Amino acid sequence: MLPSMRLLRANVDYAALNAQLAPLALADFLRWSTITFGERLVQVTSFGPTGVVILDHLVKINPDVAVTTIDTGFLFPETYALWETVERRYDIRLTVIRPELTPQEQERFVGPMLWELEPDVCCHERKVKPMAAAVAGQHAWITGLRRDQSGARSQTPLVAWDA
Repeated sequence: MLPSMRLLRANVDYAALNAQLAPLALADFLRWSTITFGERLVQVTSFGPTGVVILDHLVKINPDVAVTTIDTGFLFPETYALWETVERRYDIRLTVIRPELTPQEQERFVGPMLWELEPDVCCHERKVKPMAAAVAGQHAWITGLRRDQSGARSQTPLVAWDA
């Protein structure tokens, strides 16, 4: 299963590129990605199984690859433990992006349990805006979206333009 890549430029024939890349094995796709984008490639991971597999392959291809995670402030203790294990195992230091407000500040300014009252606002503030910061200045980013996870994701291309 190949990851999904978002390119941050529009002047590409994505249908042709996806057709060309579709037969590649994961390691070959990631090798192409690192050669094509070099230092302007970043992997964004939330430490799900697919993201960790991608990270494992990427660091074998390029030990200096940029890897970023978003700390929403609401991660489970197990996620923080896995994060620490990943950094130790691969001898890397992830770039961490956090929302503008801590969970405590958010509660003070907006009220408690925003994720229940206004889930779209909560996700925008704690995930979407930090993600934009995580990929700013990059030419491409890789994520662990899987086509088999939902109907909406079933048509996710390997490579797409992220407006």
